[in-house]
Amino acid sequence: MERGLSFTQTDKFWSDLPDDILLELQADLENAPAMSNNGLDFLAEMTFGTSGLSASQEIREFIPDLRMSDGLAHLSKVVSTKMDDVIIKESNVPIPATPIASIDINMIADTNGKEEVKMEAIGSQTDKNRLSIKAQAVLKDAKQNVELHDLRLKEHYKRQGSVTSGTKKEELLAIQDQLFKLHTSITTSLGQMDEVWRSEILDCVQVFLTTDCIQALQVQQQKADILRQELQHIIDNDKKSVAALAIISQAPFQIVFKSRVFEAPFVVELLTGATLQLVRVSPIKASLANEVEGNYHATKPLLNEVKPLDKGCAKFGDMKVNISTKMNYTSLKFSCTIRHAMSRDEIPVRSSLSNPLIVITNESQWGEAAGKLLQDALSGQPDVGWQHFVNVLLHHVLRSTSQGRSDPTMRGFSDWELEHLHRRFFGGRDRLTRDEVKAFWSWFGSVLTTLRFKRHIKVLWLKGLIYGMIAKSDCHKILKDEDSGTFLLRFSDSNPGSFAVAYCTDDPSQKIKHYLVKPEDIGTNKSLPDFLKEKGMFKTIVVYNVQNGTSQKQLKTSALDHFYSNSKKTGKQQIPEASGYVQQLEET
Repeated sequence: MERGLSFTQTDKFWSDLPDDILLELQADLENAPAMSNNGLDFLAEMTFGTSGLSASQEIREFIPDLRMSDGLAHLSKVVSTKMDDVIIKESNVPIPATPIASIDINMIADTNGKEEVKMEAIGSQTDKNRLSIKAQAVLKDAKQNVELHDLRLKEHYKRQGSVTSGTKKEELLAIQDQLFKLHTSITTSLGQMDEVWRSEILDCVQVFLTTDCIQALQVQQQKADILRQELQHIIDNDKKSVAALAIISQAPFQIVFKSRVFEAPFVVELLTGATLQLVRVSPIKASLANEVEGNYHATKPLLNEVKPLDKGCAKFGDMKVNISTKMNYTSLKFSCTIRHAMSRDEIPVRSSLSNPLIVITNESQWGEAAGKLLQDALSGQPDVGWQHFVNVLLHHVLRSTSQGRSDPTMRGFSDWELEHLHRRFFGGRDRLTRDEVKAFWSWFGSVLTTLRFKRHIKVLWLKGLIYGMIAKSDCHKILKDEDSGTFLLRFSDSNPGSFAVAYCTDDPSQKIKHYLVKPEDIGTNKSLPDFLKEKGMFKTIVVYNVQNGTSQKQLKTSALDHFYSNSKKTGKQQIPEASGYVQQLEET
């Protein structure tokens, strides 16, 4: 079989790829499982202009360590989307722009005794490579930029702290010019991060990285402002003191249960000018915003609200709110007094308002409160971009399901889930109206409430035992070639917060059926796994692998054994009948 390219030409093809793309491909291939032959065929055709066993063997020889599952599908996406116009000059062979959904991944691999499901691609099965080249560069340098700004701020504090009444004006103006450049650099970095946040769809790690960096840059901006104000007072021979309280760590939003500790602590730092010599600093006190606090008659709206400074910071880790805000927003503010060497007066120092929070009294209020905070996080604009909305929503999900930065595996939205939600609720449009977001939340709010509060549900979802937010038609793509008894769990589209089971049968007229799990099927003493355990027609569950985006089959007994309990029958509740679901399960 004759190759499309010589090894020399192939070497040049790979060597001509930009470094950032090569690094991405290397990471994808290193992190993927064993590679299949039909995957090799695709890469062989892309590289050599042909496919088949011979070409696949040459690929193995050419890149000995090449590995993948659907990592190859991602490789094709990287090359086709980022290198659409690249042509190998020696042969004039264009790099094929093969859509992900057309790649055949009907293959079976044996990994740790788990059988991978034969399935057609229902969209991109990986969360990798959503970002533009520009956004990747911004995020790659984000932490380094924050650390560099911190270092430069410390240098300015030191230099400005050495200023005396005898310092020449030229030197003061030189410091002022450097501060202006530092402030501009911080503002530029903040603008870049904000642009990524609003215009790119981020994964879980990137969401935490972006929000952490934005918060750090905002504090750095405050510090630079303090230095600039102080320096201007020195230049003007004005002896005013400059100080402020900065909230350096806080959640983007919080739903707080009355009389319970905040889920995320507040950390407040005292910022002062470099020349200010403090004699006394009072403890830091938290309070509710005046316009809200004044509406309530509790003798003490906040508990554990006073904290001493420790190395310039105060941490509020056990603070509680002793009132309900009746589904209204409120915020916290922090204050203290200082006295410095040049004044005998106690000078009040305050913070800006914290991010919004709502105080509720019971779980039934959680969904509505979360929806209000989501709307607030979207800046109250009449419409919002799809990418911005996804990032805010994902941050909401990560916090609501208690997923943290240090978790080895986090679950957010797969690409196919985003495609489904985008198409179903927003018609695939780039701009979303507030009414559309509100209608979406009437469904998704119930899903998130179920994830947060229902027994076992969060863990089942994090482990991929609940496959996710998937359309019936996509269930059919996954299950169409499977044996009777194979099933998957999903969130119901028609009944918010409920679950549906898509399962294979021996019925020739309807191979794949759907059952909507009813309230009487599960309850206080009977969990979703208990219900599934009782049903003999459910034998093998399709599990979504959160780490690599593939699907695997596992025996129900082994997959759900950890979650079984002593189930009891519960009282019946009514649920509206939904079209497309069987109303009664028949044992087979």
